[in-house]
Amino acid sequence: MAKFVKGLNKDAGHVDQPEGSYRYAKNILSNETAGAISNEPGTTQKDNIGGGNKVIGTIETTTDLVIIFAVDNNGASKILEYDVSTDNVTTILQTTAGAVPGGNDFDLKFNINYPIEGTYKIDPDGNLIVYWTDNNNPPRSLNVTRQQTSPNNQIYGVNPAASPNKNYIDRLNLFPHAGPVPSITFSEIAEGGALKSGVYYLFLAYVDQNFTQTNYVSYSLGVPIVEDTESVLPIERYDGAPADTQTGKSIVWEASNLNTDYEYLRPIVVARVGGVERAYKLNDLDIAGAASRTIVFSLLEGYEESSVEEAIIDTVAYDTAKTITQLDSILYLGNLSGSKDIGYQKHANFIKLETVTSELDPFDPYDISSDNLMFGFQETNPPVVSKEEGYRGINNLASSALNRKGYMRDEVYAFYIAFILNDGSMSYAYHIPGRDTINDNNGVAKAEVLKVGDDAVLPALVPERQNITIGIDQGIHNLTGGAAKAFHFYDFSAASIYQTNFWENQNELYPNTSDYDVYDGLALEPTSLQGANVRHHRMPTNANPDRKTITGSNEELNTSTDPQTITYYFAFGDPDDNDNDWLTNTAGGGDTLDNLGISGVTSELTGGINNGNTSFPAGFNNACEDIVAAYGNTGTWQYQYPNASLIDQNVQFLWGKGTSSGAADAVITSVTNIGDAEVEINQQDGPNLFLGAGNPPGQGPLNSNPGQVRYGIVIWQETTNAVDQNGEVSQTVEALGIKLSDIKIPKPIADKVQGFRIYYAERNHNNRRILGQDVIKSMPIFEDKDLGGCGDVGAGTNASEDFLLAPGALHRGPTTEAVFHDFYLLNADGGQRKSLVPATHSTLEYVTDFYSFRGPGHNYEDVTGNPEDECQLPDSFSAFHIGKLYTTPLLNTQFIHYPLREKCKTYLNGDSIYDGRGIGFGKRVYNLGGESSILLGYNVGREPNQTFTDFTFNAPWHGLAGPGSGFEYNLPAEGQTDVKLQLHNLQAFKTDMYLSYDTQELVWTGFEVVGNDLVNYTLEEDGTSTVAAPGAHTTGDIYGGDTFICRHGYRMSHRPEFQGAQPYDYKSLLYVICESTDNINFRHEETIDSTYFPGSPAKKLLDLKANIDLTDVDNMKYNKDYSLGVADVKPPVPYPLRESDPTVFETRVQRSAKADNTSLIDNYRVHLALQFKDLPRDRGSLWKLVSLSNLLYLHTEDSLFRTKGKQSLQLSDGTESFVGSGDIFTQDPDEIIQTKFGYGGTQSQWVSIVTKHGYFCMDYRNRKVFLMKDQLYDIGKQGMESWFQDNIPFTLEQYGMPGSVDNPIVGVGFHATYDEKYDRLLLTKRDLIPTQAFIDLFLVTITDNIEDWKIVWSDEYNSFVKTRQVSEQVGGHGSDTFTLITETEVIDWTADSYFTTTGWTVSYDVEMNVWVSFHDYVPYKYSRAKDTMVSFAPSYSPIIWWHNAELNRGRFYNVDYPTEFEFVYNAGKDLDKVFYSFNYMVDVFNDAGALIHDHGFDSFYVYNTHQISGEREIEYMINTRRVGNEWKINKFRDLALLQQTPVGPFAGSNFGVPGASVAGTNLTSVETTTTNTMFSVTGMNETINPLFINLAKSWDKQRKFSDKWLGIRLKYSNSNKKLINLYSTDVAAKKFYR
Repeated sequence: MAKFVKGLNKDAGHVDQPEGSYRYAKNILSNETAGAISNEPGTTQKDNIGGGNKVIGTIETTTDLVIIFAVDNNGASKILEYDVSTDNVTTILQTTAGAVPGGNDFDLKFNINYPIEGTYKIDPDGNLIVYWTDNNNPPRSLNVTRQQTSPNNQIYGVNPAASPNKNYIDRLNLFPHAGPVPSITFSEIAEGGALKSGVYYLFLAYVDQNFTQTNYVSYSLGVPIVEDTESVLPIERYDGAPADTQTGKSIVWEASNLNTDYEYLRPIVVARVGGVERAYKLNDLDIAGAASRTIVFSLLEGYEESSVEEAIIDTVAYDTAKTITQLDSILYLGNLSGSKDIGYQKHANFIKLETVTSELDPFDPYDISSDNLMFGFQETNPPVVSKEEGYRGINNLASSALNRKGYMRDEVYAFYIAFILNDGSMSYAYHIPGRDTINDNNGVAKAEVLKVGDDAVLPALVPERQNITIGIDQGIHNLTGGAAKAFHFYDFSAASIYQTNFWENQNELYPNTSDYDVYDGLALEPTSLQGANVRHHRMPTNANPDRKTITGSNEELNTSTDPQTITYYFAFGDPDDNDNDWLTNTAGGGDTLDNLGISGVTSELTGGINNGNTSFPAGFNNACEDIVAAYGNTGTWQYQYPNASLIDQNVQFLWGKGTSSGAADAVITSVTNIGDAEVEINQQDGPNLFLGAGNPPGQGPLNSNPGQVRYGIVIWQETTNAVDQNGEVSQTVEALGIKLSDIKIPKPIADKVQGFRIYYAERNHNNRRILGQDVIKSMPIFEDKDLGGCGDVGAGTNASEDFLLAPGALHRGPTTEAVFHDFYLLNADGGQRKSLVPATHSTLEYVTDFYSFRGPGHNYEDVTGNPEDECQLPDSFSAFHIGKLYTTPLLNTQFIHYPLREKCKTYLNGDSIYDGRGIGFGKRVYNLGGESSILLGYNVGREPNQTFTDFTFNAPWHGLAGPGSGFEYNLPAEGQTDVKLQLHNLQAFKTDMYLSYDTQELVWTGFEVVGNDLVNYTLEEDGTSTVAAPGAHTTGDIYGGDTFICRHGYRMSHRPEFQGAQPYDYKSLLYVICESTDNINFRHEETIDSTYFPGSPAKKLLDLKANIDLTDVDNMKYNKDYSLGVADVKPPVPYPLRESDPTVFETRVQRSAKADNTSLIDNYRVHLALQFKDLPRDRGSLWKLVSLSNLLYLHTEDSLFRTKGKQSLQLSDGTESFVGSGDIFTQDPDEIIQTKFGYGGTQSQWVSIVTKHGYFCMDYRNRKVFLMKDQLYDIGKQGMESWFQDNIPFTLEQYGMPGSVDNPIVGVGFHATYDEKYDRLLLTKRDLIPTQAFIDLFLVTITDNIEDWKIVWSDEYNSFVKTRQVSEQVGGHGSDTFTLITETEVIDWTADSYFTTTGWTVSYDVEMNVWVSFHDYVPYKYSRAKDTMVSFAPSYSPIIWWHNAELNRGRFYNVDYPTEFEFVYNAGKDLDKVFYSFNYMVDVFNDAGALIHDHGFDSFYVYNTHQISGEREIEYMINTRRVGNEWKINKFRDLALLQQTPVGPFAGSNFGVPGASVAGTNLTSVETTTTNTMFSVTGMNETINPLFINLAKSWDKQRKFSDKWLGIRLKYSNSNKKLINLYSTDVAAKKFYR
């Protein structure tokens, strides 16, 4: 008796069928009963998922729940939970296709073409959380437990129509989706904190109820914190501080545009202190539906120190993932796609940039008084002025809406636009090209790109601006070797509607790709940037009157050296009918002071005081006339409210009451403020004056000796010198900003974004044309000087030479050599000075007129004045110069660009003698007692010429006595001029800037568009503007640049220490406006050597000895953090220029952070940067990730990899020790089997499953099936290899479909499941067979009838499509022009007019390692619920079917299928045998489980090579009977169809045997078995071919079966649901002798 323990085997020939194997089986089990083959239990109908729903994925849990993902016929997406224990299906989330409640996307977008793979975990609170991916939508997750309490048309109880998030559905994204990003507004710097000096940035993230955090999606501009109080006066005291200085301050921000779908707002403050960044994570703030929240940071509230990286480095996010799994509490995703490119570059090419300005007035007023210059307001109060009109004003620095950090004139900038994606992350930053060239006024095209010196028309390009009277600038031509073009040097901005200059890089071109076409919305412009020179934005220069830096100067300072008298007055009361309308100043209406003839200009005092007002008594009028006579009417009259300055003043008091009036003289003894509107004035004698309550002050009754009066005037005079008054120097300056227009965002892009931000490339030292800005100071020549002596002492060395002097005083005339004090250049970073090598020339920006003062001298008490002791005298000369008037040069009469001599640019160290002869200066430079500076040398004959009257010190001041006790204004005599110095930009000639523009570090301007404002820039589907209003697609003014406008104060000095000179100290202090990338206002002092102006009074700096080098690299104290223009703390990346954008990462594995089983934070949603592994690309894309035996397996198209990291080492005592780091990414994974082209790959994702026996998978390409255990086993070789080779390929491959199609849901794909109950694997193929209609259209040949449809495969749609070309009229009605357009229709996989479904299922016993059976169920989806196998019928029935229903054997999906079993008898296979019966041992049980006397099977047939019995019913006592415990079957004969087969002719032969002779007759045919195939085989189905059978075959032709083998098939219809256990079979045969 044969027992069948070796399973199904179809590889061997029948004669070689292995013993113990069988040839065919359908719907059987190999292990239900030990030692037996059994008919398979059927399926049971359970609950359903709803009509029309198709399951596209399931996640089985260890609980009783199966999570089902489904999509219905209308495209609605659903997530259901199936409770196996109760057989109940509940819809927990349902979204409608295309649903936009409230305009918000509420569509999961499930698609039958994209099956779902997922996994799950249970968090410490017992919440079931599922994670899934479909390779089409973003990977997502859902807290099932939390969702169970929510309506199924909402996520977590949040109404989608009420959500502020237009991408509402994306809150389920695995990579946290922020939705609307917070907009941060700086509010104030407040007292009462513990912040240290530095710069602070606020970052904000959202946190959900599961404590999952988004990236920090919003951040603020830096807020500088200095030591001084915010209200300090004078404003010059509001300066910087050493890094990390305690300030006692806090910062307040407001956050708006919040996504109220989130529960919390999480702030992190990044502090940049001394170049070191620290991060402070504040306590989460409840959002609680609030539209905005206030964030206060003081370092006193609750916080924890965090890493800066947490704030500035985003977790990663991908758009899609193909496969997902988890291992060791880490989630893994594989085969990813995603890109920061939203395709906007071609639209950015159309954006226009224009410059704008913002006025700062009065800009940083500086009070010129002796008290300020000498002592910094020791004796008087500083004036109350606002710092907000300069760059001490915090809003100008820290507010994204109000900041006025500008852009440097004449500099080149690269600008970018980057979009805030819907998840809160940033897109690439897209380059905004500079403008094209313009035509000049004379119609000469492209004039800006003409070479300087090559074309005589150049000087006339912009007649109002450039050098028309002085000819071609040959100096520039020579400087640049002829490379200079007009746009490099000249300003054409005033001729441009954008008020900008042209710039193009000489050696950088745009790529020849469609990204650099130009699109106006959806319309392609005729001009393209492809292959053109890269263009940036050159800012206008100060030559453009509408864009210059300094637009006005205050020249109101009285510079008279004579005493000055000011008449002050204070008016009160009501002169006109007691109607209280007499105001106390000259503004307003009613009866003003002009009625009295007293105004700011008193020309009206000459007569008619009354001016028509008859209410004044004549006595009052007469008294006023007396006042005019006494005080004059041309002096300076000023209104002043009574204050302490009135004390001890002699005053005139005019008063009136009714029809009477009077006058009195008095000396004021006290002034007392009683209240906001009451002042009491007491005098030495005379009436007591009391001004009662009123608003404004003084509008009340006045008590006096004459009685109650109604009105009056108090008048007094003060006489002072000009330098003693609180004079003020201020200017009006303009910050330079930008504005963008034509920002047009097509709808497909707008749907992906929620806003945008504007950036510029960091202007580091290599990206600067403008290296610095300062006035140039001429260097005189010390002729024939001998350094060997000092003054009149010492004979010297008789080695005289000429020296260049780094002066302590100002000199006029040609400036062949100059000193230059730019703060940025002299203030070295980390002690390292910036390179001057790039400097080529300087450009005249302004001619600066100065107020000049002779300063106080100083007697150095420690200086003896004896040259034998030291070469220094105790007295000194000093001066103070402050810029008052800034005038742009007359560009049509003089050159403004001054070439430097080669190498004549160097740093000059203080208190030194520098040998400049080696670099072209021709002399040594005398700088003893001098400051550090920059030394420049100009070409002789092309040097600047500074013309002014020499400033003279007159004589050294001696001590503090006499005229040297203060600052004395130097009034130029008649015909002389103020000191005039030229303000220059030190420039570097460059032909290329920001190389390459896709590699730059970016800086945020602070400008962003978010929320509802985005619609102002978007387009509809047809390209029309969403908002058709003026100003659409145009931004507001944008500042946030890298340039501050500052006053720069520094000292110059020298001491002539040589033979014949008097070694006095000569010291000059200059205070001048400049543009700088450093906020010079925030310098600070640490020691006497770092004293600076105006941080200390002018006198303090001028008192210091000349040899104290205040501009030494170590003495210029400045915290670089305050510059704010360095690379952004969190910049986006520019769009790649030369390489294609990597959007698909087919071999990448990304992993999450490790889950903490004690924490509620879902770390599966935390994916840090660089936590990925890329597999070798030569093994194809990654199809599947699985975890097996604590290792991750990575299955690619062509190979299988296994990670390393937790290898075990067998110890001598038999135990195991783990070695390695445990990090499976630390080493490259091992390829399981290494071959040249790979081995064991997969292209069938849904086959790949993990069981307790190993990993089951299939290689479609090579038609192999594997089981990975300790090694990779090709289990197809266990009897099914050839069958798989024939039956794995899809039918539609013959019609062009690639084998990579893998979707069993739609009918073309493989999938598998593990049946835990019967310990078997089931592999199912779903296949589609084309109908004749399909074949007909596939075979269509396009002929003259071009409108015929044809079916072809489309890679674009990953589907078959119908396509045709149709003729379409072009040019409108009546046109005779036609063009061909292609129409395409995608063919639905489920279209039964084109496809019929087929397939097969085969099972594998993983315990016995044998193939078991085919099965008549071919579901489109399997699932499992604990040990229950579940499937969904191929008809897309909504019913959930449970397998292994023992009372329903052979009934699948309500259809009865037979059980079939076929074995082969080939004992003695070398011998022919005659077969006359077979027998089998079987137990049969009825549906009640009782053993019954029954032969079990219903029918059988036997066959061999040429014979077949036909299917015969098994009839008790007819052809079967029981013999012992076996059933014996006989009476089977051959019913094969016979045919006549031609042979011969045959007439006899000796058959090759000499001498032999065989007689015969002529034969032409013989009777043989038909040549038709015996069986019809389709996949797993094998049936007898009716064309092989002759049921009417005569008895005499029905021969016995004879062959070397016999095949026997037993069949049971399963109609009465009996259990059949077949144990063994045998065949009765005897040797065949014929």
